[in-house]
Amino acid sequence: MELAAGRWHRLTPNNIAALPNADGVFEVANLVRNVQFVGRGRGRLRETVAAFGHMPRALPLSVGGYFFRFELTTAEGETWKRRIEAYRKRHDGALPPGNAGDILEALEAPKPAAPPPKPAPAARPVKAQQAA
Repeated sequence: MELAAGRWHRLTPNNIAALPNADGVFEVANLVRNVQFVGRGRGRLRETVAAFGHMPRALPLSVGGYFFRFELTTAEGETWKRRIEAYRKRHDGALPPGNAGDILEALEAPKPAAPPPKPAPAARPVKAQQAA
């Protein structure tokens, strides 16, 4: 069975096994499709989702199980960042529950380098006192 990219699929071992092992981004959601996690395959989408598991312990309990959707892309970083930013826009800046706070660093634009320090004022030459 081939899974359609962009559509929600139940997060089961059989569906995970049907994923291509390629570059891609995936989202995991609960029964009502509230996104709980956004991840990257890093060239191994099937292996990454399989390691995540069909009953992810890192996510809040979902009585109806979990679902996932994926997008194959060679631009994983940009696609992942776009998905996270879209989630944050819809949720007042919050991250998906399963994403750790350390990903904020990956989302923030690099801060400009601090300007170089100003040179210290030149010392005034000391006038030599003339001997009387």
